[in-house]
Amino acid sequence: MARIAYFAHTGGVSGPNINLIRLFQALDRNRFVPLVYFPDPGSAVATFSEMGERCRVVRMASLERAVSRAPEYVADLFRATWQVRRALIADGVDLVHINTCVTPYPGIAARSLGIPVVWHVRECLRPNPINNLYLKGIVKLAHRVVAVSGAVRAHVERLVRGAAGKVVVINNGIDLDRFEQAMSVGKTRRDLGLPEETILITVPAFLLPHKGHETLLEAASVLVHEMNLSRICVLFAGEEPPEEQRRFTTHLKRLCTRHRLEGHVQFLGLRKDLPAVLANTDIVCLPSTCEDSFPNGVLEGMAAGKPVVATRVGGIPELIEDGRTGLLVSQGQSRELAQVLAQLVTDEARARSMGEEGRRRVGQRFTGRLHAERVQGLYEELFGECGVRPSHALT
Repeated sequence: MARIAYFAHTGGVSGPNINLIRLFQALDRNRFVPLVYFPDPGSAVATFSEMGERCRVVRMASLERAVSRAPEYVADLFRATWQVRRALIADGVDLVHINTCVTPYPGIAARSLGIPVVWHVRECLRPNPINNLYLKGIVKLAHRVVAVSGAVRAHVERLVRGAAGKVVVINNGIDLDRFEQAMSVGKTRRDLGLPEETILITVPAFLLPHKGHETLLEAASVLVHEMNLSRICVLFAGEEPPEEQRRFTTHLKRLCTRHRLEGHVQFLGLRKDLPAVLANTDIVCLPSTCEDSFPNGVLEGMAAGKPVVATRVGGIPELIEDGRTGLLVSQGQSRELAQVLAQLVTDEARARSMGEEGRRRVGQRFTGRLHAERVQGLYEELFGECGVRPSHALT
């Protein structure tokens, strides 16, 4: 039985932490015992602990400090790496799995101990001298780099010479059972506090500028005021990270007023019943304005059997078959987005067909079980290459 140390980039709720939960739900506990390391004692620590997972908090500074407060960051780098190293020894770890590319400490600590390193890259870092150098460090330290999409793999290989031999694509997965249960229970919009007799367009994503909420509000204004589709209601199902102090949320609410969308937009916050919300949604939309690598929101919309409209960026085209499981639009083009949304609003049969095809595609390619099988296969492959033979059990 192998002990795997997973390193999260935050103790709070985040996309990577959600993906880690999904991996744990399908992990073979007869072969692997997970231990989760967090850089701060946020809400995610409590969530994993409630799941029965063993958690450890090792204080680590955010990577963003490397530019603004370099001396403190360097000092913290040495301190945190040393503490991580001691923890890995104490926990008898056989393999380190770093859950995002922005967590450097465990890679250094594990390599110094000869422990195999899997480094999950879930982001397309913007090319610049610092990020390019950092990616080179990841490729150097990692035994395998897991890219969540072909777009991320191409990005890493383009920026780091010689990375091709280490990078493997393993797409994120999702638990379809949760969405099946939500559909079978059949909660109504009234049960969920959602507006009835409306066409619901839902964005299941954190409230962050690069997720395209502003573009969707501009498109909603066109739908309501120019196309006379007054039954439209946009649902923002997600919250803003606490450190942002609701600045973006306030900005979005001001935009709602400016576009005269009062009554056409609702801020739902973080919903634990998201599958039920999506089951009552008509269209899922994610108009990202960045190279979104492999967004959970698209997977969730497809798993719920809904047509998904999203931008043609990053790994999104690897998820959506344009015209079959959803529709792709250009980045930042609100009028194009409005026109595409209007096609689905006015053609329910087409929207229903796309949703069914999307759900079928998820079941064939993007389940949590398939994701876990590929990750576990990678662990076994590395144990063979590195000569690691775990034989102990966690006490």
